Amino acid sequence: MSLSNISPIHLVNNNASCLRLKFAQIYLKNILISILKRDDLQLEEGKIWEYVIEWGKSKNQLPTNLDKWTSDNFLSLKETLKGCLSHIRYFSFSNEDVVERIYPYQKLLEHQLFSDINVKFIISSKKISLIVLPSRKILNATLPTRNTSIPLSSDIITNEHALKISSWIDRREIPYIENNPYEFQLLVRGSGNGFDVNTIFNICDKVSKTIIILKVKGTGEILGGYNPLKWDRNRNLYKLTKADVIAYSKPIRSSEFISSSWLISEKSLFSVEEYEVFKILPRK
Repeated sequence: MSLSNISPIHLVNNNASCLRLKFAQIYLKNILISILKRDDLQLEEGKIWEYVIEWGKSKNQLPTNLDKWTSDNFLSLKETLKGCLSHIRYFSFSNEDVVERIYPYQKLLEHQLFSDINVKFIISSKKISLIVLPSRKILNATLPTRNTSIPLSSDIITNEHALKISSWIDRREIPYIENNPYEFQLLVRGSGNGFDVNTIFNICDKVSKTIIILKVKGTGEILGGYNPLKWDRNRNLYKLTKADVIAYSKPIRSSEFISSSWLISEKSLFSVEEYEVFKILPRK
């Protein structure tokens, strides 16, 4: 079934858990707007806001770190979400969601709207100038918590990192936000197995589809790379082709420590505090 032909009624009636996943897959804005107009989404407003923001971000090339966003970045996202933001039930947010979810993106909102949100946040009984949209109807006030995390034996990365890595592996335009399709099976760790490169090759020999994670000493930065090919302990590490590395290497938190040049230079050298290698397996 094409997403462009899916009706809002189908998405909503197909149950709330399906709707959570569909939010990340909607390509046409008019479908998203039709969904946001509904009163029966069976989701808390804070979650709806989160999914809408993630949808908008997936349509733009934006810095991962919100602290590094410029005014133009916020304007781009605001333009993408034009027609969507007016259907968010801002006054149904919990106080915690106002602080945690709305405040970081306050530049997306018109001045009067953000002012009224603050007024209601401070004095809930205070009258405001804007029309307050009714709260959405949630049949089950308390939805069961979905355990979407995967067992992850790592001292470096989190489940959120794992979702990002899985998205990069599958080259997804829209990243996974839950239900990671892969398990990360730990093969070797520096603090447990040592930092001799021969140890890595011996343990990982003939193993394909692996992720290596590095934690940079003194900065806490995390770097990583995915190798779809089998390790070969008889193959010199530096004989890997440029395509092998550049196509699959990606910084998890920052690109500052990765040299744009394939040739090793002083700028690209750093000390590793910890490393881990994982076998990537389809989740059962």
